[in-house]
Amino acid sequence: MAIRGRSMRTRVPFVPMATHNSSDAPVPAGNTAQDANVAPAVTAGTGRDPVPVEDLVSGQTTSSQFSSYNPEDPLGYGQHKRENISKKQMKIDHPEGNKTKLKKYYTRQNKLIDQFLGAEDEEQKQIEDDIRFKPRIKFAVRASFIVNFCLFIIQMYAAISTGSLSLFATAADAFMDLVSSFVMLVTSILANRPSVYKYPVGRKRIETIGIILFCALMTTVAIQLIIESVRSIAGGGHNEASELHIIPIVFVCIAIFAKGSLMLYCFHYRRFPSVHVFFIDHRNDIAVNIFGLVMSIVGDKFVWYLDPIGAILIALLILFSWASNAFEQVWLLVGKAAPKNYISKLVYMTMTHDDRIQKIDTCRAYHAGQHYYVEIDIVMDEDLPLKVTHDVGQTLQRKLEGLADVERAFVHVDYDHDHDPHEEHKPLYKKKGPKTEKPKKSIKDILMRRKPEIEKAAAAVEKPSAAKTQRPAVDCYDKKSSNEGNKRILLLKKEWSLFCGQCLQQKVAPPPSEIVKLARSSLLSRSYATAKPQPPSSVLKRRMATAATTAPTTPKATSETETKSSSKSSFPETDDKVVGYWLLGSAVSVFGIVVWGGLTRLTESGLSITEWKPVTGSLPPMSDADWQSEFDKYRASPEFQMINSHMNLSEFKKIYFMEWSHRLWGRFIGLSFVLPTVYFIARRRVRLRTAGTLVGISALIGFQGFIGWWMVKSGLKDDLFAPGSHPRVSQYRLAAHLATAFVCYSWMLLAGLKVLRTHKALRDPEAAAKAIAALSSPKLQVLRRSVLGLTALIFTTVLSGALVAGLDAGLIYNEFPKMGNGYMPPQSELWDKFYCRKEDGSDLWWRNMLENPSLVQLDHRILAMTTFTAVLALFAYSRTGRMKAVIPKDVQKGVLGLVHLVSLQLTLGLTTLLYMVPVPLAAAHQAGALALLTGVLVLGQRLRIPRSTLLLIQKRLKTKV
Repeated sequence: MAIRGRSMRTRVPFVPMATHNSSDAPVPAGNTAQDANVAPAVTAGTGRDPVPVEDLVSGQTTSSQFSSYNPEDPLGYGQHKRENISKKQMKIDHPEGNKTKLKKYYTRQNKLIDQFLGAEDEEQKQIEDDIRFKPRIKFAVRASFIVNFCLFIIQMYAAISTGSLSLFATAADAFMDLVSSFVMLVTSILANRPSVYKYPVGRKRIETIGIILFCALMTTVAIQLIIESVRSIAGGGHNEASELHIIPIVFVCIAIFAKGSLMLYCFHYRRFPSVHVFFIDHRNDIAVNIFGLVMSIVGDKFVWYLDPIGAILIALLILFSWASNAFEQVWLLVGKAAPKNYISKLVYMTMTHDDRIQKIDTCRAYHAGQHYYVEIDIVMDEDLPLKVTHDVGQTLQRKLEGLADVERAFVHVDYDHDHDPHEEHKPLYKKKGPKTEKPKKSIKDILMRRKPEIEKAAAAVEKPSAAKTQRPAVDCYDKKSSNEGNKRILLLKKEWSLFCGQCLQQKVAPPPSEIVKLARSSLLSRSYATAKPQPPSSVLKRRMATAATTAPTTPKATSETETKSSSKSSFPETDDKVVGYWLLGSAVSVFGIVVWGGLTRLTESGLSITEWKPVTGSLPPMSDADWQSEFDKYRASPEFQMINSHMNLSEFKKIYFMEWSHRLWGRFIGLSFVLPTVYFIARRRVRLRTAGTLVGISALIGFQGFIGWWMVKSGLKDDLFAPGSHPRVSQYRLAAHLATAFVCYSWMLLAGLKVLRTHKALRDPEAAAKAIAALSSPKLQVLRRSVLGLTALIFTTVLSGALVAGLDAGLIYNEFPKMGNGYMPPQSELWDKFYCRKEDGSDLWWRNMLENPSLVQLDHRILAMTTFTAVLALFAYSRTGRMKAVIPKDVQKGVLGLVHLVSLQLTLGLTTLLYMVPVPLAAAHQAGALALLTGVLVLGQRLRIPRSTLLLIQKRLKTKV
């Protein structure tokens, strides 16, 4: 808010729309909403004369023309709303008018009046709605993200298995939706982390820049799809090997149904911006997927070229929508003006704010990213005191900034309005005229003019006051006249600027104050990652107080403190919150690659790439010769010669892309984890212990890549060419590969949850102390140990399932609960000497347990039912009267969620067995195992508080005391 004598903004371009009720004169037929002059004036409805609309437009309206009988509606706009705006009523009121246009006009008019009358409560209502519907909004956003992720997996499987270009286009759209969600998440995190020193007004416009960059990426993908589709049409042939199976069609239909259900859910809460974005996304995805599926089916069964044509149409739709979105975001970033109706609302709020506002000289609103910057010039009486004008302008500024769409508001108070605002702007460049030399002032003239000040300063130096200590005078020696010993008295000004006789017009730089020294020190910039953003003044005061209370009193104490701090290498006490979100995002990526790895195994695609090239293998074959070379290598493998000898090049490409995408995803996880790890450690954004954790996870990711190739290599050995052999990878190496992935996922998950939980506890140390007291109850010790044992049981069951998958043991005894004629196979089949390697049979029992498919399946059944029973027993124990009183609410929810997960996992396991391991159910069963492990890890994390977090909470409580 600024108070000044001249306005520097343009005039008011628009005013509130004229209102009208049913008693007004009818409108001539054919008039539009803009041409229907149904109200030549805005009537206050309080007995006063009507206010001409022209006066509002020109800014000549004064607040004395309005009456304020109703504080919520000072201009009486509410009485001009029409309750019945149906076409039937329009026909009665205006028989000669255009009923459709009149209804549209009055609907818009009523909406505008509602916006005017509810403008002051806009932000409060938004906050109340956010608090009231926060759980439902979070469910809509999270469910939408999960469905988008599942839809991408399904569409990639459908596109690769069928080779349809239309399905590839829809898969690209789904992938870009995921990337868009990730970009929006990162930009929103950055925008919500303001730095009052580097970015005084925040970083909210970074979200707009992120949208523009993503739109550029999306348009590039669309153009590439168009090029590939045109190339396919130009080839003039239909790929006979591409066949559309029933499974991809079913998958895509399920995804469309899930999208439709979420679209209906988001439709009810579309007034919230985050939900509205997903509502539009679901709506567009449903249309695109239905169109892509139809074009793929028609192209496969009837006219082959309709498939690439459908891909071109989908790509054009993607290109047009994202390009238009990019242009829209660019105009928002450039500074596009607000709509006229919004400016009208601002004018209304300003005119009704205070009776002492005489006129509105200027009203401007323009985009600064997603929200508006507002500039208002108001005219007030020049005889009003400064306090009154300040209070009016300040309250108006806060009122305007309370609007949901306004980021900043600037209110300028003036007393003059008869001027042109454009003339007040200073030109950036002025035409230089002829130089005129100013007469030089001699030292004598300057001293004569400053004689009173010199005498006063000299007297103050000679006779210092006892009540107020004066700053001592400083001698300034002139180098040229130093031999003569000529000294000049320095003058001390209010702002601590020093002047001498020769340099009376030059300011001498004052010594830095304590605040400046503290601001420049590393003490202030060291805790950005742990402290909440605060205004600069409060930060400086708090830092000065801390420095004053913690300053050492002796040199010995100083040296001890420096030794301790240097040993910690300036690592912070808490991790940056971004690290927690990044760890959880990495865990989600590992979850996805585990599911995709299961699909790769189930489609028997894992042995399609017979070489391990960590760097050069990132790109697929780019030419026909490269494809033929890769196919020749696969034809020399045992799997091709003994199982897939009928496979052609087109079929090979499908399984090749499955394995290649799995390896590429692994490379992406490695780079997206190692590079941020280096950055976070180098910038000291993590604790020393967390840095060790990140390095350990990075090493485990690299080790996992080695285990993956070690596993694949076991399926390429020459001894698999022997008669009776089955070319497949070793079940031991497969179990090691899966176990390493589960350990990596668990490590990331627990580390991320620990970081976020620490930040949550430090935000409210009192509540965290109460939670710690509740968790320290001795009654919870049994529950804590039970959860730990259950975690080990679930992990053991997962390893058993890996052995089942490696031996294809799910293809035998496809019944439950019996296995053949009994509940167990015969003893001779369970303990078969065929699997022994030693003559004395000492390895009979463990060889059969790990290599005999019948016994391996029986073991997995026993472990699965034991896990299910243990979870139900844990749930029953937590619901007993003695335990229910001491178990925290979040722990109770965790136990209940674990029951749901284990029930779902048992159902998936049984259906997978009974239907002889179909690919979708088997992949879902593997994902369910990881979900069940996630549930028990989260439950265990809620039952304990890390020691480091406990110490930080105790320290924070002592600081508050």
